[in-house]
Amino acid sequence: MRGITTAAALALAVISGTAHAAAPAMHHGADYGDPGTIEVGGTLAFESQSSDFDAQGKQTETLAVLAPQIGYFLSPGIQIVGQLTVGSDAVKPKGGSTTSFTLLGVGVGGAYFVKAGTVMVGPEVLLQYQDLSGKLPDPFGTGSDLTITQSGPGGELALVAKMPLGGGGVITAGADYQYLSLSQDAKLGGVKQSDSGTAGNFGTFVGFSVYFGGGK
Repeated sequence: MRGITTAAALALAVISGTAHAAAPAMHHGADYGDPGTIEVGGTLAFESQSSDFDAQGKQTETLAVLAPQIGYFLSPGIQIVGQLTVGSDAVKPKGGSTTSFTLLGVGVGGAYFVKAGTVMVGPEVLLQYQDLSGKLPDPFGTGSDLTITQSGPGGELALVAKMPLGGGGVITAGADYQYLSLSQDAKLGGVKQSDSGTAGNFGTFVGFSVYFGGGK
């Protein structure tokens, strides 16, 4: 998990540095949050998830997730958002050992921001779909790997703070809660077992973006 988290942090640093270098050329004098403003960037999130499946029972997971994001301000402070999520999930079934899984997802939604001094603060709501997949090497000594996939829709409610910088950059920080309704398939050799359940995540995130366009 440490290696994955370090790689994610380095990737975010590269994105942030590249975006910050490009910001002066992209910013054309509009204030952040003006109608027509486009924002492009991403966040690095750290999530703690607890899930409960009908047959498998409860399990805990820790996630490090990169989330590229694009937003468009329809009116002052009102933003529509599209997001991708790419990450690694350390899954620990009850009574089992920890293994790494790959997480992919998409989300769409909106946010509403108000000015609090030099910072824009407000709620963000996303509708999401996520897919988690991974493999446990020969867990029962039968010579067959156990392949597990979890997928399903959900939603996210976040409290987000954004601080616009000179030149068109934006620093982002916040906390979120996610709720997911998941279906799970486990395959071992020629045998498949299906399960269903729910999951809830609490997490924090930081990020960087640039904005351009718009006007008063």
